[in-house]
Amino acid sequence: MTKQDLARELAQKAGITTFQANTDIETLMGILTEAFIKGKSIYLRGFGTFKVTKLKAKKARNIGTGETVMVPERTTVKFIPGKVLKEAMN
Repeated sequence: MTKQDLARELAQKAGITTFQANTDIETLMGILTEAFIKGKSIYLRGFGTFKVTKLKAKKARNIGTGETVMVPERTTVKFIPGKVLKEAMN
């Protein structure tokens, strides 16, 4: 599902225009991004948790050349599904 598909679905279910739904999604993405940049996790009861984590530096191999390279430490977001979502999917 793309962002545009999500906007159409949201517009239909919420009874708003696709433009407004798209604006709302963009606003939500901005809020989430700002929180992640600040290192905050997002907990949505019944859905799951978006947790900011650090990945350690590691050695990797360049597949094209076979050369070993170092991948630097980086920050990423991990999603942990909640109980309600897990049950709904299974």
